[in-house]
Amino acid sequence: MARRHRRFVEGLSLHVHQRGNNRQDMFRDETDRLVFLTALVESSRRYDVRVHAWIFMNNHIHLIATPATPEGIPRTMQQVGRRYVPYFNRKYSRTGGLWEGRYSAHLIDTEVYWYRCLRYVELNRVRAGILATPGDDVWSSYRSHAFGARDPLITHHDLYLTLGRTRTERQRAHRALLGIPLADCELASIRQALRTGEPPLEPPALPSSVMVR
Repeated sequence: MARRHRRFVEGLSLHVHQRGNNRQDMFRDETDRLVFLTALVESSRRYDVRVHAWIFMNNHIHLIATPATPEGIPRTMQQVGRRYVPYFNRKYSRTGGLWEGRYSAHLIDTEVYWYRCLRYVELNRVRAGILATPGDDVWSSYRSHAFGARDPLITHHDLYLTLGRTRTERQRAHRALLGIPLADCELASIRQALRTGEPPLEPPALPSSVMVR
């Protein structure tokens, strides 16, 4: 089967997803995540990819990122793999590939869908029942957005910056936004996009209780 063409539109973010082979863990301890994070920070800077949100689960990762060029995401992910997979294989005395095929990436083509993907990414560990609140998650971008924690990977997206005039207002608005669970239809639309590589045609509106300036 031919590989699906990955689209690029200047200025638009992509929702990137990579899973471990056969759904096996790609991280087994905190050091693994730190090594992966370091590789991702360095590679994204090298290839001019702005990462706006992220989460590292045990057997998969999600990113929301905006590349400056069509080759930004492919080169970043390739470089991360070249650094991380040999490290992982040496550490755990294994051989062969670590990923379940190539990563997937689809365009985030509306403002509403961008916020929805942000909620999907940062609430992943809560939705899985691993943590009670996203504020407990040290391996996601939530603390940067919600509390201003230093995060070497994050470049704040313009849509995040519209959440308030000041850092305090933006952080408060972000906590409110992430306090609203995704509806079943929202989850289904994102999961379909992850499978097909195509963004939803008609994303539902943001919850009315979330005010975006």
